[in-house]
Amino acid sequence: MLADLVEAAVEIACYASITAAVSLAIFGTVATGGLAAFAIGVVVGVGMSLTGGDRLKYQG
Repeated sequence: MLADLVEAAVEIACYASITAAVSLAIFGTVATGGLAAFAIGVVVGVGMSLTGGDRLKYQG
């Protein structure tokens, strides 16, 4: 149970640091982290749509 909590905390910290780094790279400030996350989501979504990645199905 404690390992799950630690894993979740580390994952949240990683996502926050990645968002801050991308925000700094794109907009020059970490104050727009939410906007950077939105921009990344749009880019990934469009990329997946163009390459067919949004239509993948699990074959297990």
